Amino acid sequence: MTGRVNHSGAGATRVSVGNSACAPQGVSLAPLIVALLLIAPMVRAQNGDAKKRLRYDIKIAINFDERTYTGSEQVHWVNHGDHATSTIFFHLYPNMRPPDYVAPAQRNDAGQIISDEPRLEISEVRSAGNNNSIPFSFDDLQTTLRINLHEAIQPEGAADIQIKFRGSVPEIDPEETGIVTHVLQQVSAAIRSERELRRARDTNFTCRGVMMLATSFPILAARSGDDWLRKIEPSIGDTLTTEEADFDVTIEAPAGEEELKLRWASLRLTFWQPTYIERRGIELFDPVEDYDVGSLASMEGGMALKALGSTADEGIAKLRMDVGTEAGKFGFGLASGRFSTRIRRELLETLAQLDARWIQQPQPDLAVVVAAHGEAAQNAPREVQSVVGGLNGLRAYGVQALAGTQVWRFNGEARWVAARDLLDLASVGGAVFVDSARAWGNGADDAPWHHDAGFGLRLSFPHASLHQVARFDLAFPISPTRDGRREPVFSFGSSQAF
Repeated sequence: MTGRVNHSGAGATRVSVGNSACAPQGVSLAPLIVALLLIAPMVRAQNGDAKKRLRYDIKIAINFDERTYTGSEQVHWVNHGDHATSTIFFHLYPNMRPPDYVAPAQRNDAGQIISDEPRLEISEVRSAGNNNSIPFSFDDLQTTLRINLHEAIQPEGAADIQIKFRGSVPEIDPEETGIVTHVLQQVSAAIRSERELRRARDTNFTCRGVMMLATSFPILAARSGDDWLRKIEPSIGDTLTTEEADFDVTIEAPAGEEELKLRWASLRLTFWQPTYIERRGIELFDPVEDYDVGSLASMEGGMALKALGSTADEGIAKLRMDVGTEAGKFGFGLASGRFSTRIRRELLETLAQLDARWIQQPQPDLAVVVAAHGEAAQNAPREVQSVVGGLNGLRAYGVQALAGTQVWRFNGEARWVAARDLLDLASVGGAVFVDSARAWGNGADDAPWHHDAGFGLRLSFPHASLHQVARFDLAFPISPTRDGRREPVFSFGSSQAF
């Protein structure tokens, strides 16, 4: 299946969208069309003969499972300079790296290095007129492609070039694209007195089954008179510098996954024997907290039927188990498990989750909390991933530090209240902690265990209605980050970290 997006200059804009397999079924293409129509008036029209305008004819084939693509482009380049030239420069934006970038050393089962950045490679350059091979080379750490033509192009003359290329993109966590992540990155950069530079992976990645390819092909470098603006400079803003041009793009991709519809009838059976205990100073500082150390078992089974409007006949099973125990001066423990699956000819979208913790209070204003969290998915869609990072219990690492179809995270923290209702305004406390986590499966990139330790400040406002605890932590990575850094990381939140 293919989709085409065309832009034409000379004061006219043309957009045509076919049955593109790049968009998941069930998702409207109207927002894409609206976005293109909004952007089109901002593109300055090029006047004159079409042969005097730059033009790209691009064909790209996408492999979602491998996060790769192959493509070719035919570029019509016009020499608008004052002198003849036989050298043309293209930018390879996916190969751009920040100055302090350290390439990962981890390898997959095939012995290939697992990259956390996109990559664009050139396999062939030929003349579109006679199909002769054209020599080429790379400059500036393979971010610039230099093409050496056999003959010089005179002013206002043109050359038609065919370039074959292939590329790959990393898989990122959805939270990396959110506003919270960007705020944390900016705050961390400010604490380190650094600028948060744009990276190639910011606009070239896969996420939740969608592939973003903002600069996936060789792009002509801009010119100032006869001078080429050759080097790509990482910056905090946009990095794309090129000439205006016409584009004709064809994208090929496998057919999308089925549009799943579930209409089911089910029966749920629940057994609950609650046993509540009261504690203070564990998750919150000031109010009394209730914990159920009893037991709960819930089982649900049912059928999704075509007769009810479902995609297919299949079974559905869900299970929930909660248990707790109290051990006097040794504290109390809680555990909760979840399991769900769909049953057709095999188990589909099997999801399991386990949360467990033990809390002990040696003193009324001191709580020691030990916790474990695990998640697993089998035969699930590509976008189903578990994530561990700076926002959910691995505080010395990025928000998307670990992702995979299986994760384990362990935490230990001592929390204390130093002063309650200080100045009739706030309660003040602190914490020391250790975190550890690892991920397996698709997207995990064979990353090892990640460990950190640190300390933090806790603030609570007892006269506020919600009694939330503000958390300010400074975490030190025991295991280095993927780029080799070991600098401390500052994080904050409106609740406990786990």
